[in-house]
Amino acid sequence: MTAAGNCALQKFNAGIVSMCVLGFVISCYVYTVEVKMEENDSYQPLCDISEHISCSKVFMTEYGKGFGLFPKDSMFNIPNPIYGLVFYMLVAILSMINDYTFSAATVVVGIISNIFTIYLSSILYLYRDICIVCISTYIINMVITFLAVKKIPGLFNGGVSSRRFRCKLEVYGTRVGVSTPFLLASILKLLLRDSDDLYVRSGFGGA
Repeated sequence: MTAAGNCALQKFNAGIVSMCVLGFVISCYVYTVEVKMEENDSYQPLCDISEHISCSKVFMTEYGKGFGLFPKDSMFNIPNPIYGLVFYMLVAILSMINDYTFSAATVVVGIISNIFTIYLSSILYLYRDICIVCISTYIINMVITFLAVKKIPGLFNGGVSSRRFRCKLEVYGTRVGVSTPFLLASILKLLLRDSDDLYVRSGFGGA
């Protein structure tokens, strides 16, 4: 790898790690706010600016733990900022290793985080709330994913190893392409089932 290529990779790594540090700090702040609010109902965090610009409004909802996806007695029903702490530490570690596999893993993890960003953004919209802290993490996640994707081409300067990696990508891409319709069908089936259950529970599904 040339000196210029190595320098570019270092810049991408530095950018990703910087975003991870910022996201880690914000996650620590969110966790601190949630703990203080559980201990003291009258506690008002700095991120609560007005009725419609509030972070505590969504922090204390069912979506503030386990993203609202797990039962209350589940071991995964933990405060969302804990997931954030693990995510930013993992991405920071992965980004410091200039290897194809680890870089690809960083991109995959980044894409997953952006899927959750879209999901949580829709929750904010439903609550008609603007959470500055939440939106900050959404932006950080998008920047991390963008930098991780931009880093990949810089790794394709290794001759035979890069060609082998391209072949692996083609094989994995074929497998993903074949399995995608089945995954989409399964997700659609679950969504339809959940929407039917919600329709029945709402009282509109029958007498």
